[in-house]
Amino acid sequence: GHMQEPEMDAGCRGGLQYEQRKRSKSVDFMWSLKKGCASDLKRLEAEHQCGDLMLPGSRVDCLTTHVKSLKSPACVESTRRVMQSHSADLRNRASMLRACKGDIKKLCHGVSAGEGRWHMCLRKHFDKIKSDRCKAMVEEIRAQEEESAYVNYAVQSKCKHEQATYCSGVHPGDGRLAACLALHKGETGFSKDCA
Repeated sequence: GHMQEPEMDAGCRGGLQYEQRKRSKSVDFMWSLKKGCASDLKRLEAEHQCGDLMLPGSRVDCLTTHVKSLKSPACVESTRRVMQSHSADLRNRASMLRACKGDIKKLCHGVSAGEGRWHMCLRKHFDKIKSDRCKAMVEEIRAQEEESAYVNYAVQSKCKHEQATYCSGVHPGDGRLAACLALHKGETGFSKDCA
């Protein structure tokens, strides 16, 4: 969202980044997930879909990994917002930061975090990533971004005008936003950055 805006005060941005990293570690720090996803999370945990629940961020990861099987519309919406933050900044997904820290240090030296830059760097050097867990997560985020323009940081940041102009009535999910943007791609006022 607005945290990547150049006009934002650096101190304010730092505080927000700290808060996002804290929230990435537990659904307890995200009221909308805690309230809206309680039944879905309980079901996924009972079905043993969530892996090691002792790791920071494991319940958040469980929801994002299984977003298609979530029953509660409020949970789906909240989870998609979390996925947007993961797309914008790898640091917002605690498990991915943990899994990719060494590869980022080696492959992305000098690349600033935020605005999807670490994701792009890891994709560029995908074949050189040493951690299998990191590789799997890089692929998972890439697939989520391809599948949903709503969670894709690049689309959200570069296509705001196009979304408002051509696709304002489109409900996110199932590729509807991407299809709408593709339908209007050649029209006057559609920026080349969004294409």
